[in-house]
Amino acid sequence: MAKIQNSLELELQIDKLFKNISKSIREIGIEETNRCIEQNISKKEVQDLDVYSILKIVSKNFGVSSEDIVNSSERGYIQEARSVVCYVLCVQGKMSYRDVARGVFNRPNHLFVFNSLKKHKEKLNNDTNYKKKFNKVLLDLSTKL
Repeated sequence: MAKIQNSLELELQIDKLFKNISKSIREIGIEETNRCIEQNISKKEVQDLDVYSILKIVSKNFGVSSEDIVNSSERGYIQEARSVVCYVLCVQGKMSYRDVARGVFNRPNHLFVFNSLKKHKEKLNNDTNYKKKFNKVLLDLSTKL
């Protein structure tokens, strides 16, 4: 692929990309699209997105505030959003469980993150609504990068 030389070329490439996204999802299906998105979100790219941006994307897709996600509420729908944040930061972003627990959620140890990721895996396998929201988060993250 040729290097983009100016802002007009960049805008044209972005427009072309967005026009093809919905067509691609319909043609290859959400599972294959999700796999492609995960492969294209590298460690560096996720780290380039600040925690606030990730919280904002997750909160928008789960219908909760960023503050609710980082606070210690035990409500199920907030725990779901929190699990996705942990996944994005630890698995996609390669941050340590300890760094996420202490730096983002102000928790004393990594077990909080470990349990959130365990719940994420269970929900992903058993809850289609959760899976749709998660896929939308990944799609939003990939378009933000």
